[in-house]
Amino acid sequence: MAQILTIFVGQCGNQVGSHLLRQICDEHSHTLHNISIEKIGIDRHPEDMEIFFRVYGDKIIPRILSLDMDPSTTGYLIDDIRKILEPYENLGLDTVNVLQGTGGCAKNWGVGNTMAEQHEEDIKTRLFELGASTASGIHFIHSAGGGTGSGFTSYIVRKLKTWFKEWNVTIPPRIITFSIISSSQDPVTTSPYNTILTLNTLREHADALVLFDNNALMGGMARLTQIPNFDYSEINPVIAKICSSISAPSRFPRRQGQNIDFVDIVSNLNIHKDAKMSVPSYFPLTKEEEESVISKQVNLNEMINIALDENHTFLTCPLENDKTIAMNIMGRGPWGMDEIGQAANLAGIEVNTPNIHHNVAGMPPNRAFGNVLILSTTKAETEPFTDIYERAMWLFDREYYLEYYEEQGYSKQFLKTELNSFNEMIESLRGLKT
Repeated sequence: MAQILTIFVGQCGNQVGSHLLRQICDEHSHTLHNISIEKIGIDRHPEDMEIFFRVYGDKIIPRILSLDMDPSTTGYLIDDIRKILEPYENLGLDTVNVLQGTGGCAKNWGVGNTMAEQHEEDIKTRLFELGASTASGIHFIHSAGGGTGSGFTSYIVRKLKTWFKEWNVTIPPRIITFSIISSSQDPVTTSPYNTILTLNTLREHADALVLFDNNALMGGMARLTQIPNFDYSEINPVIAKICSSISAPSRFPRRQGQNIDFVDIVSNLNIHKDAKMSVPSYFPLTKEEEESVISKQVNLNEMINIALDENHTFLTCPLENDKTIAMNIMGRGPWGMDEIGQAANLAGIEVNTPNIHHNVAGMPPNRAFGNVLILSTTKAETEPFTDIYERAMWLFDREYYLEYYEEQGYSKQFLKTELNSFNEMIESLRGLKT
């Protein structure tokens, strides 16, 4: 049985993470309302609870670590998480679920790394207590543009392999990051530096990266709803849908005994060292789209087609078939594998090729509609990557903000090397065969 430990890093990670926890609790509400320590004992958990929850002392806690250094945000974020768990009598938070700081990370990847090193023992202890040594996967939800989300995530992901050895882990968990990267409208001026430094670390040490940018998220939702001024609070539930869907085949196998692990999805997409970053697409997003699925106004291959348009794709790049390196199509609903494959073929996706995979998952009893999640690794990602690189070089050539990184021990030459490495990745990705 898959066990997933999820780490909410920074303000953005915690805001998205609280929506993820709400969605997980909602999908498994029947089990969670009826579970108790007395019923299950210490070692007998229902399978769907075991993935995201565990017995810890005299309570059942979520397998999450909420981590943030900014005291102005951590209080209300933790209160939000507690409120999500309140309806479930036997669920709660423990101190092991939370790591709070006394000051932020100044929108600086270097400060985040420095502070993460100072908190290393606290982080390592909490992860071990939450079951990191026996987990199938460790998921990170974070922004790559700020300080805590970029620096702490980079530091932890880089250290995990060392900690696995200390814990005598024989089969390491798969590390997946759900990363919101810099976009042209990002209010954090240092976000191009932070994003490049973070992605360079994650693509070396993580198994898969699922990427989002706010331009794509907010632009798509604004066009779909015709509401021009979306804010981040309305975007966070959308990201949470993607995060929860990755584990859906394990949590809701389509047929009895069928258990497609999220590890297989990661393995299918991680086909090259410079092509482990995926673009997520999802349908339905709005209430109106959900109604169209319930009333069967759209069929499965139409759902796949719509999911691939710009309004339902969460990184600013066109998903063109001739640029696709790898793809995973997952349908959650009353469909079988053959139906997913046939619908994908009708949508123009050749599922019989080695780099295209599809799988299915069921829906929870309290959901009446299906959905489609597509993860694409594509050469089109070079477009947003090039934009980030060019914005970072514009800053670097003018020596803007360099002193803030030098104060943390990261020299101008270090930043130049990192920028060059990122550009080399872009060129490598651009040159891969599809």
